[in-house]
Amino acid sequence: MKTSAHLIIVTHTTRHLEAVLKGVSLLNPRPSTISVTCDVNKPEIEALIKASADEFKLQIYYTARTHHGIARPAQTRNNAVRTLMEHGHTSGQLIFIDGDMILVPSAIQQHLNLAEKYSVIVGERYNLLEEETPEFKQNLFKNIIPEIDIHSAEFQRLIKVDKKRKTQILLRRLGLTKPGKPKVIGCHFSIRFSDFIEINGFDERFTGYGGEDDDIGRRSHKKGLRYHTVAATIPAYHLYHPTRSYGKWKDNEGPAVYNDESWEVRCKPGLTSPTPQHEIQEKVLSPD
Repeated sequence: MKTSAHLIIVTHTTRHLEAVLKGVSLLNPRPSTISVTCDVNKPEIEALIKASADEFKLQIYYTARTHHGIARPAQTRNNAVRTLMEHGHTSGQLIFIDGDMILVPSAIQQHLNLAEKYSVIVGERYNLLEEETPEFKQNLFKNIIPEIDIHSAEFQRLIKVDKKRKTQILLRRLGLTKPGKPKVIGCHFSIRFSDFIEINGFDERFTGYGGEDDDIGRRSHKKGLRYHTVAATIPAYHLYHPTRSYGKWKDNEGPAVYNDESWEVRCKPGLTSPTPQHEIQEKVLSPD
């Protein structure tokens, strides 16, 4: 039976969203479902998604709710999965990207091929510079996604990321690495839908910046889910924007929760047991 691919795009802004949805329209094959889930509820975001659905011929599950005054990335991702489940989807591969990521056209097929063997498939970001991003977006709307420059320093960094993760996989088998290594990076990874349900999704204790993806990684490892790294083999372009992080990673809100060792495979506030939040708005935006 053919495996379904459910692409989930997480955002709080219109900044690069139209370009990301244009990129989705160039995927071959396209995912079985496309979701945009928002940590805010702004009419301009919904209007842009609807216009993009019309222009690019996409059906999009849209999930939003009023902002809580601090980012809730874990809950925002879970909200999208809860919407999928309400529409009868509980199997296949969940593919998460941030609202500033452009996947190479073959990305969906590559994730699906690997999903036959692995539950957790983790990419990275090929960072575009501020001066590179406008031209990249212009080409994107001409249906052009450039070939990755394999000689660039950025691609060489991705090769090193894969090498490091593969070493950590080996060390994990020997019981010689930390609980969260090799890590999951939330801006580009996929996980088997059934396994996501079993670990109760993202831990909704995480707010602010960072930590929620590291946590789902360590819980996946503790459950024994098979992990595969694709930093260089499934490249994903990251459109430039200023970071929301402040100071060092450990100085942000999420890492303080991550360093609390009272965690298990199945988180308590999560997919089936959400933290209280403002009323969810759910819509299916289809092309006219």
